Amino acid sequence: MTMESIQPISEEEIVILRRVIKAIRKSDPSKFGDMDIPEDFSTTLESLTMDSLDVIQTAFAVEEEFELEGENVIDDEDLEKVRTLGDIVSVVFIQPKK
Repeated sequence: MTMESIQPISEEEIVILRRVIKAIRKSDPSKFGDMDIPEDFSTTLESLTMDSLDVIQTAFAVEEEFELEGENVIDDEDLEKVRTLGDIVSVVFIQPKK
């Protein structure tokens, strides 16, 4: 699967993005709790000073926030390609399910 950042096109996607941001804050409240995270699908994880461990913690928090289990969890291969908030939304909601 090719990872491409997606741009918000609907109110539903904005709601999903806000829940992803909530999960990021939840993954490490000491680092992200008070951070102003732009509600923009193109916001890079690098600009949020997220390292690979932060990305993994965020994946777990997103899976918990959206109650993803079994074959719906974020695939490690896709997780390695995540570079933006939009990528997180893509791997959770657009990736083909096994």
